[in-house]
Amino acid sequence: MRNRWWNRLVDQVADRGLGLSRPNQNPDVMKRLEENCRALLTSRGEASGVALAREVVRAVDGLDEAGKTRFLQLLAERFGPDRDTVLAAAERFRESDETADLQELLRVVEPPRQEVFRRLNGAPDGTRVLVRLRETLLRQLKAHPELKPVNSDLQHLLKSWFNPGFLQLQRISWDRSPARLMEKLIQYESVHAIQSWDDLRRRLASDRRCFGFFHPALPDEPLIFVEVALVQGLATHTAPLLDPESPVGNNDEADTAIFFSISNCQVGLRGVSFGNFLLKQVMGELISEFPHVERYATLSPVPGFSRALRMEGDYADGFTRDRIAALIQDDAEALTAAAGVSDPVDALYQLLEAPLSHQEVLAEPMSRLVLAYLTRVRRHDTVADAVARFHLSNGARLEQIDPFADHSQTRMDASYGMMVNYRYIAEAVEENHERFVKTGEVVLSRNLQKQQKRINAAWDGSAAKGNASRSGKTG
Repeated sequence: MRNRWWNRLVDQVADRGLGLSRPNQNPDVMKRLEENCRALLTSRGEASGVALAREVVRAVDGLDEAGKTRFLQLLAERFGPDRDTVLAAAERFRESDETADLQELLRVVEPPRQEVFRRLNGAPDGTRVLVRLRETLLRQLKAHPELKPVNSDLQHLLKSWFNPGFLQLQRISWDRSPARLMEKLIQYESVHAIQSWDDLRRRLASDRRCFGFFHPALPDEPLIFVEVALVQGLATHTAPLLDPESPVGNNDEADTAIFFSISNCQVGLRGVSFGNFLLKQVMGELISEFPHVERYATLSPVPGFSRALRMEGDYADGFTRDRIAALIQDDAEALTAAAGVSDPVDALYQLLEAPLSHQEVLAEPMSRLVLAYLTRVRRHDTVADAVARFHLSNGARLEQIDPFADHSQTRMDASYGMMVNYRYIAEAVEENHERFVKTGEVVLSRNLQKQQKRINAAWDGSAAKGNASRSGKTG
């Protein structure tokens, strides 16, 4: 009720003359935007300030991609901190112990554009427009590196505005959720595309659960959602989970909850993390509703595996031909026989041109290579795979490798169809999280621990052999 009254007041004030000309009608819209943003910073009246912010928000929302980029450049060039003022305040603070000098330094260090963003966020529809503006910003960063400070400022504010304490967990269901929300699920599903309304209806059947996080400022827009299947045993293939014609299971007989899709919906919120909070809250909901379910796990993709195996990309410590040869040594004879070539590594790559035609011979060596990728290939001082980083940092353990578990073209291109299970064990989540964050340790199931010893020996042995070979050539 208060919001409706407030919005009417804002509209009345704005309609009395604070309006900013529409971008398509004003040949110098950037000049007017700058004037109005500066007026925002000095505005004292609450209603008039919000009305002015509303007009800026509407103008920015009406800009095309090039116009929004110019607006972002304006914020970078004209609304940053004043260097001389910052240096003078820093000098006063250096020479003084006064709290007031520290507060003044903190005030002048903050870029004025942060306050512009805050005031725009207070306008009707301001949050949505700022999230969309950051989408443009992220797309333009590579071509316009001068926008990096603007991105840092906006991301900093978005992290505060989308703090998990402000988010609302909602169950999404076929019978109770509005049709427009169903359309959003189809639009935003990024792991396993929803093919039809029948497909969506099956994913929301009684043996499934779908939960999403929502923000009060974007009530009709999911920020992130997770799809869960209640099944018997650990799921090792996506097809039964995604088949619209599959029979609906009996929840009383289910012993496992499989998280098979987690989709971030808002590109403009990239870098604002709330997926870990979503999983923990959803687990709490499921434990309450299904106390007999014993196992909580994922069926997850390995999106960077194929590039790493082809030795593409920037890895601090990754696959080499010697390491691959050592890891597939036990299967060398079968691989070369199947491919009709003498070199095992060449045979592996040849068979991977049509991996589904050679699943039997490839399953063991590929599982070993995936385990090596997830535990030994490093990038930026951590595991290279983004999905692995997400689940391991949330306290999951790597439970099982599932060879050729997804035959979709997307998964075949990214990982030759390989998938894995991460398992969340409630009493071990915090310890696993600490071990991964502090030491980088990938916590493994007992079965994978046994395999890891052989992988480590092959990985380290091939590195030592390569170093010795290079030293010999040098000498």
